[in-house]
Amino acid sequence: MNPKENPVYKPGGRNIWYRLVIQLTVQPKAKDDPENDWMESFLRNYWFDKEATLKGFARSSVLQGPAVPLDVVIFASRATSAKEFPGFL
Repeated sequence: MNPKENPVYKPGGRNIWYRLVIQLTVQPKAKDDPENDWMESFLRNYWFDKEATLKGFARSSVLQGPAVPLDVVIFASRATSAKEFPGFL
């Protein structure tokens, strides 16, 4: 996927990522829902912070019955190189 052999996109190239973002659709339930809390806890182990919750931003599939509004939770983390975390090498 690098037809011009640009060194930025080769392995070991310059770090072009600044932030990593995960968008997670969740059922709009109570704020302290244990079904959603485990994912937030898991992502915090990898330095992702909860940035925003978009209420009713998505909807479920109509293949399994009537569509239901869903919330979208956005998690973000600053991209880092392996050199910053030598324990992962």
